[in-house]
Amino acid sequence: MDFKARQIIKPELNMTQLIDVVLLLLIFFMITSSFVVQPGLKVTLPKSSSQESQPENQLKLIVTKDNAVYLDNQRVRIENLRDELQKRMMQKEMQLLLIKADENVIHGFVVHIMDIARSLHLDVGIATRALNPDN
Repeated sequence: MDFKARQIIKPELNMTQLIDVVLLLLIFFMITSSFVVQPGLKVTLPKSSSQESQPENQLKLIVTKDNAVYLDNQRVRIENLRDELQKRMMQKEMQLLLIKADENVIHGFVVHIMDIARSLHLDVGIATRALNPDN
């Protein structure tokens, strides 16, 4: 009797497609993670132990440590601030101005901005960061 050995087929998992998918996902996440970076201005807010929430519909004014003024992320000269505030108030029908001033900005400069806002009958709020109990 002539017995032949059977050919045994060993199952294999082809890893090529799996590696391709993993590399594509890696590339996708690397590219989309660059879109997550939030644009904005670097401002160190002063610390405060008391905080209250502000309404969503508000004008945001940012004052950087070199006294640059930004209204809704657009740079505004201090001489044109009154006109810009008035224009934005009419467009968006807002009554609150939230000032985010760096803690190193001169107090008189912020008071000048508050005077401009109050002359337009805007309510004024000052943004602060929470005071840590450890500090």
